[in-house]
Amino acid sequence: MADEQLLRPRDVAHILDCCPDDLYPLIYAGEIKAEKVGRLWKFRLEDVMDYKNRVNGKTVPTQEYTKVKSREPEVLPKRL
Repeated sequence: MADEQLLRPRDVAHILDCCPDDLYPLIYAGEIKAEKVGRLWKFRLEDVMDYKNRVNGKTVPTQEYTKVKSREPEVLPKRL
């Protein structure tokens, strides 16, 4: 597991296009694999993509998500 990329719930939620809080019921139901590292949950990229492929019914190359970008907060215009 030392060579594998571990993802945070925020990164997984970005890949799956959901809220990080939506992941915990999936973990406890055994739908998606995750490991507890201390008090934090960590996900392997391969497990996340396996789950996404099962749910969507299609194949998504893992290479597309090797570098997960953090979402930048959207800057809203100031009200006048």
